[in-house]
Amino acid sequence: MKILACSDIHIGRIPSIPDTSLASSVSAWDAIVEQALDKHVDVVVLSGDVVDQDDAWFEAYGPLLKQLKRLQEHDIKVIAVAGNHDAKVFPKLAQESDAICMLGLGGMWEHLDYHGVRFIGWSFPSSSYRIDPFEQFDTGLLDFDGPILGLLHCDIGGQTGSSNYAPVNQFRIESISTPLWILGHIHAHRTGKNWLYCGSPYALDPSEKNSHGAWFLDQNGSNWNPPEFIQLCPYRFERCEVPLDTDTTADNVHGYLIQALESHADTIAKEGFVGKLYCHLTFTGIVQPRFDLKSILKSELLDSLAIALDNLIEIRPMGSYEDRTEIEIDLESLAKGVGPKAQLAHQLLTLNTSDKLVEQVRELEKSSFQTPAFFQLKSHAQVHEPEHILHIIRQAGMRLLRSMLAQGE
Repeated sequence: MKILACSDIHIGRIPSIPDTSLASSVSAWDAIVEQALDKHVDVVVLSGDVVDQDDAWFEAYGPLLKQLKRLQEHDIKVIAVAGNHDAKVFPKLAQESDAICMLGLGGMWEHLDYHGVRFIGWSFPSSSYRIDPFEQFDTGLLDFDGPILGLLHCDIGGQTGSSNYAPVNQFRIESISTPLWILGHIHAHRTGKNWLYCGSPYALDPSEKNSHGAWFLDQNGSNWNPPEFIQLCPYRFERCEVPLDTDTTADNVHGYLIQALESHADTIAKEGFVGKLYCHLTFTGIVQPRFDLKSILKSELLDSLAIALDNLIEIRPMGSYEDRTEIEIDLESLAKGVGPKAQLAHQLLTLNTSDKLVEQVRELEKSSFQTPAFFQLKSHAQVHEPEHILHIIRQAGMRLLRSMLAQGE
């Protein structure tokens, strides 16, 4: 049996991308169906968040049903579970169309045996679920003489009672070793011991970096061959480092930029990507004290830059960039002088993790996490270790010193 696995399509949401002609609210779904037909798969599995929200139902219904019927006409079975985004709207399809089989409606584990393969699934009963679904898992579902595939929309590593997205203990899911688990919820694809997150087939905004697509599964006796990731998204967001040095000037910085972009694009091309590559730039390296990147390289000018690589990839930097360059300064010589610059240089030389300033910054970070703005991020927000705080302080101090030297303070 051949299977195409995907999740987090979010039909009804238009991806937030610079070139809006590259994707509509249904483009990812259309691409999945085309891939299923091209691969001649037997089954398409959907691990939740296929529809974006309740109010996207009317927009999603027509395209969703049309393509489901198309798959049905080609004898491709569609098996799905509901996620937190489509807990209410997606199950309606189970009542209105025989072109899809929904598993685990109402938050109850369920299975379907199809052509010698057992599919196990659990669906969100509502948009929020704070209990590990495996608390009520029936191990009898694993009593099957053949390959098993599990479908679940969940938050691996999330804490029961604090995560709203079906928190699952990683040790628990990995101890149920018989099935391969096809998971939804996380928009970046990744794999574990016996599970994989499909990721979103199309990047929905610039925060969703790297490749996006679907997974191809091929049966191997009573098990599965290693899953194969298939890139589907015609655009890609990446972080690109642009290393500078003390030879960098206002006249030649553009050459450093072009070289870094082309090198990064060449690496991406080797992965088989074809399309538009949007790069968030981070400038690094040691530069001369009077080299002021922000006055030389305006963000609005970067927006107009486009580079073609072998007519396969078009590279476009994102307008805003991050300046992590450091200045070439002899702190020891500077610290021997007098005045504010000497005092700052001396402090940078003597700063360590036991410094009172490090602890003050750490306490500020702790108190910030207690403010209402951070409540939604509470399960992910972590106070940085002293070594990281020290690095942040040093960076800030070096930026201040650079500004003082440039102004002749």
